[in-house]
Amino acid sequence: TRYISVTGVQTCSSDLSIRAFNKFSFGFDYLRQNWSKVTSGSYVNNSQRFGIGVEYFPGGSRLDSYFSKVSYRAGLSYKDTGIEDPINQKITELFGTVGVGLPVKWSAARIDLGLQAGRRGEISNNPFRETIVRFTATISVAERWFFRGSK
Repeated sequence: TRYISVTGVQTCSSDLSIRAFNKFSFGFDYLRQNWSKVTSGSYVNNSQRFGIGVEYFPGGSRLDSYFSKVSYRAGLSYKDTGIEDPINQKITELFGTVGVGLPVKWSAARIDLGLQAGRRGEISNNPFRETIVRFTATISVAERWFFRGSK
């Protein structure tokens, strides 16, 4: 049995979001984890993740149709997991994501639904490959501040 001691894995991330035309939001994401402190001889190296995404929000007002208030999202991500298989091949991930943000009537809350599909591992020179499909659902609870009532 071999034990690996992990001491202080350093993580650095950076995000950039740009809003355009009051209906689009573009996002860029980078994450790096420094695993070089892990005992040498293991199958773990430094890992990196790159992601890009776009969100479209039609921007309907309170009186517009329900679907004019729904936000639509799509994105791609690539990750070098930092893990090597026993034949010293890097294990990478490539994923695509689509989703919607559904507003809750008479509230600032939203229900977010997403579908992510992709693969982990390579087929060339490597018998290890997974195809992964994930479904996510989240609820964002919020309240409206500075709401002016009728006089």
